[in-house]
Amino acid sequence: MCSSDLTGGVTTNIVPKDGGNEFHGVINADYTGKRLINDNFSDALRARGLRRAATPRYTYDSGVGIGGPIKKDKLWFYTAPTRRGNQQELAGVYYNKTPHTLFYTPDTSRPAYTDNPVQEFITGRLTWQATTKQRFTFTGVDQDADRKSTRLNSSH
Repeated sequence: MCSSDLTGGVTTNIVPKDGGNEFHGVINADYTGKRLINDNFSDALRARGLRRAATPRYTYDSGVGIGGPIKKDKLWFYTAPTRRGNQQELAGVYYNKTPHTLFYTPDTSRPAYTDNPVQEFITGRLTWQATTKQRFTFTGVDQDADRKSTRLNSSH
């Protein structure tokens, strides 16, 4: 049996950063919003009754990473705090103009959207070269995220 028979998708190997004898850092930031997105909203979809395409309101991911020596040739660190979040308007889903009644009337001026929780986390690693042949690595992750599931919200 080969390894591809054991997984339902892609298998990857990751080599985490360790720091080193020189200080190094990295900064990354990614963002997209309504004005930066194109869609595939076609006449065929419009003919089937869809009034708008699913559109991200915003999506972002930002972070920094820094690593270096604590004691040259013996002890190194690497840390990387990150923050990310997103909201996306849903295709064909609207809030009700007539709440608290038996009938649903779509309020096309208020599209529904998902509000995925903001995630903030920090990863830290310490690497200790105990002897020329023994290296120990300690890794920790602290994640602070809104623990609620994805919420459906109205547009303001």
